[in-house]
Amino acid sequence: PMPPTLLHAAVSSHIRVPMDIVQAIVDKGGKELATITDNAGDTPLHKTVYRMPERYDIASYLIEQAPSTVKERNHLQYRPIDLISHRIIMMEEVIKYAEKEDHESDLERMWQTVHSLARASVKHDNLVSDTQPLVHACLECPGFPRSLAQRAIKRYKDQIRIPNQDGDLPLHIVAKKPPVNDQDDEMIEMADDAEDLFRFLLRENLEAATVLNHKQRSPLATAIDVGHTWDSGIIRISISMAPASVGTLDLPTALFPFLLERLVQENRPNEVFGVLRTIPPT
Repeated sequence: PMPPTLLHAAVSSHIRVPMDIVQAIVDKGGKELATITDNAGDTPLHKTVYRMPERYDIASYLIEQAPSTVKERNHLQYRPIDLISHRIIMMEEVIKYAEKEDHESDLERMWQTVHSLARASVKHDNLVSDTQPLVHACLECPGFPRSLAQRAIKRYKDQIRIPNQDGDLPLHIVAKKPPVNDQDDEMIEMADDAEDLFRFLLRENLEAATVLNHKQRSPLATAIDVGHTWDSGIIRISISMAPASVGTLDLPTALFPFLLERLVQENRPNEVFGVLRTIPPT
């Protein structure tokens, strides 16, 4: 790894370096300067997050200049989103127990930085547009910290009832996460996160289980469509917590979820539809 650059020094200085100086450094050295890591594996964005909430303006600027760095891990395997997660949790506890309401504006600025980090991460993978609400962007973000996602849902509870540009509620987004078919520890952890978040969202908004997106699909049908079976955690959670979801017809196929699951798993649509066509209309 390369030694710290002038940009690293500017964003991590205890002296508040003016924003125009930071911009001048990047203009002179090029956007690639924002992607260089120091001997700890930290990009300038990592260094900026260490200084949050003081330099949220620089964080937003660096995310814009070098969006790929939002997924960069340092030598301790921390991404910028992991670092800011720790700081938000600490600040929320301070506000809660020390009753320091004056920190609320700083906390909100950090949450807006989280929003920028999440949007940049999924936009880099061509998964989401810039219009995605904060909660939706966080849930779309691969490997987003579970505890931070739950705090986002609690803090911005109104967003769990708001559809995104595809008509998806947050419950749909979590339902889209595919099942795990291997024993990779990281993939298993992500699947566990998805199940916990699915359960958490249903507790906050049970009615979401029967809401249809723009494709006229419920969260349960969405989960089945990506390969979840009746044995998977997400479907078991949906059935146990929201039984009405089982009776929600999947309009694109005109099938109830239990038939849709067999259709997807057996992968014999012609045979299934052939049988269904023999049933006389009522």
